Amino acid sequence: MSKKPVNASRKISIIIAIQIVIILSSFLSLQTLESEKIFLGNAVNVAGKDRFLTVNVLVKLQNYNIDGESQENLILALKDYENNLMFLKNGGSESGLKIDPLDAKFYPQWEAIYDSFAKYDEKIMEFIGSEFDIDTTKSKLLEINQIAEKLVEQNDALTLELGLEAEKMSTNLILLQITLAIVNIGIHLFMMWLVLRILKEDTERLTKMERMYTIGEMTARLAHDLRNPLGVIKMASEILVSRSGNVDEKTKERYKMIEMSAQRMNRQIEDMMDFVRTKEPQLRENSVREIITSAAKTTEIPANIQLTIPENDVTLRCDQKQLVVLLSNLISNAVQAIGEKNGAIFIRWDSDLHDVIIEVEDSGPGIKDDIMPKIFDPLFTTKPHGTGLGLVSCKNIVDAHKGKITIQNNPTKFIIRIPKIIDQA
Repeated sequence: MSKKPVNASRKISIIIAIQIVIILSSFLSLQTLESEKIFLGNAVNVAGKDRFLTVNVLVKLQNYNIDGESQENLILALKDYENNLMFLKNGGSESGLKIDPLDAKFYPQWEAIYDSFAKYDEKIMEFIGSEFDIDTTKSKLLEINQIAEKLVEQNDALTLELGLEAEKMSTNLILLQITLAIVNIGIHLFMMWLVLRILKEDTERLTKMERMYTIGEMTARLAHDLRNPLGVIKMASEILVSRSGNVDEKTKERYKMIEMSAQRMNRQIEDMMDFVRTKEPQLRENSVREIITSAAKTTEIPANIQLTIPENDVTLRCDQKQLVVLLSNLISNAVQAIGEKNGAIFIRWDSDLHDVIIEVEDSGPGIKDDIMPKIFDPLFTTKPHGTGLGLVSCKNIVDAHKGKITIQNNPTKFIIRIPKIIDQA
């Protein structure tokens, strides 16, 4: 019996790999969102620093006016302020702090802050570059203080907006963590169920294969033991029929019944032997027409059924003996489907770029839709004296040739596709 090896471990490995990919994807998603949250939190800190830098510049300006703070320190403080604003907008890494570029939706607020800073810088540089009387000095400092207050307000507003965004992202991160945990638990349970189902199906398949192997061994032994006495019965019945000229009709009928029963038993034994002895095909170049002709000759076709074989031919690399058994089984199946009514069996063949296609069509009543999926199952039969092994043997032979066998209904048509080049590796 030719059976494809069952590989449950491969299926389970694929399932585990899928689950690992899902878990890693979840982990990477969380890591990405966590990093974005950290960077946004850092951006909040950078934006908050602008408030300090505004006040720091103002303090240094007051010290410059009163205590003689160096002009270089004041200019340096303004430069730090500007650098912090550019760092907030463009992102990057500074003093161990890393942030992403500012989201475009915050650009209007940032630009308003930068415009105010530019005025702040301009007024301070104007103040330290000129000398004013006391009244003018107070007026200039008041103007600078007003710009500083506006800057603080603008910086606080942007810091608040960034803080709310960070809080929203934290909430989303928590929700994502909960969702992914639920999804991963669900996927894990589904994968466990799938693995158990695969193991159960493969266990049942293995048990079935072992049972079929045991049946095959017993069948081969039993068929071998039955063939000789069955041959004797068949020969004796033929002799009785040939010498039945002087006996009554009832006795003749009984002789005929013995002969037909022997033929039926022989057909059943052949079905079982075909099923048991299917092996690796011995590939040779063969004429499809010759194979069909040989199959027709080895199959009993009654006078009420006409077999039509086309004249065209095609060459196929195959095991001739196995294909003769295959076609003989399909022709015999068609004969049994038609029964005693007048009917016809049509055999056609053709080829395409990759395959040789053989069709066996009969004019029988067709196959019921509810049993169509079962016709290639071992031991399944709708015939009173069938073995349920004929079509299984056909499928085994086609599988051994790396081909496909399918069936269509109304009219019943078996379609066999066998590749022109068969890889036996």
